[in-house]
Order: sequence, then structure tokens, then C-alpha cells
Amino acid sequence: MKKCNFNIEACFGIPFDYENWYEDMEIELTDEQFERYLKMLEKWKQSDEWKKWDMENGEDFFIRRDLPDIYQIIRSRLQVYAPQVWDERIIPYLDQINIFTSNEMWESCPSYKAEMIEQLTIPVSLRKIEEENDVKILLAVESGSRAWGFESKDSDWDVRFIYVHRPEWYFKVNEQPDVIGRMYNDEVDMVGWELRKALSLLKKSNTSMLEWLNSPKIYMIDADFAERIRQIESKYFNPTRAMYHYNHIYNKHNERYLQREECNMKRFLYYLRGVLACRWIEQRKTLPPVAFEELVDAVVEDASIREAIRSLIEIKKSGTECSIAVVDRELIAYAQQLADYYNKIVNEFRPQHERATTDALDAILFDMSHASVRGKR
Repeated sequence: MKKCNFNIEACFGIPFDYENWYEDMEIELTDEQFERYLKMLEKWKQSDEWKKWDMENGEDFFIRRDLPDIYQIIRSRLQVYAPQVWDERIIPYLDQINIFTSNEMWESCPSYKAEMIEQLTIPVSLRKIEEENDVKILLAVESGSRAWGFESKDSDWDVRFIYVHRPEWYFKVNEQPDVIGRMYNDEVDMVGWELRKALSLLKKSNTSMLEWLNSPKIYMIDADFAERIRQIESKYFNPTRAMYHYNHIYNKHNERYLQREECNMKRFLYYLRGVLACRWIEQRKTLPPVAFEELVDAVVEDASIREAIRSLIEIKKSGTECSIAVVDRELIAYAQQLADYYNKIVNEFRPQHERATTDALDAILFDMSHASVRGKR
């Protein structure tokens, strides 16, 4: 192990206006990390890019992009030993200059850009939404292709969240806005539903709401809320409504996008996901997995079809949103056969479903809205 000193001002490009012990931070690196750091530092100093950025951002600027593992060590240590510096100085500064979402700086490193957006830009933006609207976010997740697991290199982020107001907000005669929407850098789309609205949609077995609650990619979560929702959400799932939802999705994509000579991968995968979700619901009468490959593994018996789907996903993830690819004819025929089948049975699909009362939902609304009174906000 090697002990190394990193200048925080240089590493993060922040012009500190006072001296403090955390300006230089000592961390331990493995021999391999240390050698890689020295090689990258030498390479960086010889590059035109260093000459361009040195005066503004410091010579350690490249750590954020080229040595993400070392950057994570620095970041984690700073968060633990000087959290006020991280929260009050570094996060606002990085957010102000959009250092993690600059296309000019990160276009050559999309995976690292995605990591920084998800670990920094999105959490910072969520905290801003809380402050600006005087609300508490109970759950914030990814939806869409990044949650499903077949995002393209240039896919945007569809962040969805549930928030709650202070108790007095709920005692007004006039109806209040119950949606918050924000767009950041044209690639991070944030939409939030107020808790009463969200619970009302859950009561109606709104499939989008249920998918939010089961997203595999979580940005912010209130433990009490999550635990209570998980205990009751299955009671409000209506398989008939879900079947109609996914049936509508795949028919919409078929009519709008797939009746063309060239098949857009994105639209075909959306189509296929809707079809396979109907298959899951028919077989299990529960909400289909949000992660697409989990759904595929569960309901597609033919190994060759599963492999064709995985190949298409890999092509999609390595390309762009508008990429056109030749979809396997056998796969198209498989999807169309299932789609035709569910188009025939959807109107007769009526499994037994026990309607749940709103008592548990009312209790969640009451307790979450009063959390600030108990000092949990």
C-alpha cells in the first residue's frame, strides 16, 4: 500500500477561500493503483487537454474521469470525515458548473458520466426540490429503459419520485398542485407525485405507480415508508387492469412504430416487454419484474429466443436511441404470435381479485405527513 496526499482544491477544481485541514487528504492506494495514478498523471501533463484545463481545474482534474476507483476513495473519505465540506461546498460547486453533465467533457466516457449523474447530479437535484418546495421525498427511483436494463449510450434519465407536504398543506379548501416536474441539462427528467395522489393511484392499481415502487434503481428512500408500502402493495394489484395496461402499450408501439420497413430496436423492445408482461400476468397474476432480463428468463422457455433477446439488448446498449438494427425474424414472429393471442383473450381475462380497503393507505398518508412534527424531517 502507498500513502498519497491529494489536494482537494485541485482534485475537485474548487477555489477554497480559507485554509483548513481537509485541503490536503492522505489516502492509501494499492501498488497497482499508485502505478496507474503516476502513469496517468504523466500522460495527462503531456496532453493538450491538461494545458487547456490546468489553470481552471488543477492538475488532478483527470482523476474524476480516468481514475474513477481512486476518485471514489477520495470522495468516500471526504464524505465521512468532512461531510459539511462535501454537502456545503463541493456538491453545490459541482452542481453549479455542471461538471458531471458536460457533454464536451464526458462524451468519451459515457459509463463514468452515467455514474456521476446517478451518484451526484440526481441526489443533489432531489435535495434542491425538497428545499425549494418545502417537501420531503419518500422515494425517488429510475423508470423507463434505465430501470428496465436496456438503455442506450445516450438514453436520458427518467427519475420519478413520491413526496409529502407538511400537515398544514392538507387542510386547505382549494385544490393544490400535486405534481412537481423538473428537467436538468435536457437529459435528466424528474417528475414527482404528491403522496395522496400516489396512494390514490396505488388504490386503483395504477401500473406505473407499482413499477415505481419496484424499480431496481433507487436514488432516495425513506425506510419507514418503503417498509409499510411493501407490506401492502400486493393487495392493491389488479391483474386485469395490468393486463389491459401492457396490452395497450404493445399495441400502441406496433401501430405507431413497427409497421415500417426498418425496425427501431427501442420500439421493438418496448413492444416485446409489453407482450412478455402479459404472459407473466396470465401465468402468475402478479406484477411483472421491472428488470427486463428477469422477465425474459421467467417466461421465455425457448433458449434460442432468449439468446436473440439478449443479443438485441446488447446491441441496444452499445448504440444510440435512434439506432436501427435488423431484428431476428424468428423473434419478431414469436412476439407477434403472443401479441395476437393476448389481443384475443384480454377482454375475457378476469381472474378473481379481492378489493382492499383504504385503511392502510390512509394511515400511511397521516403518518408520513406528520413526520415533521415528530422531528423526522
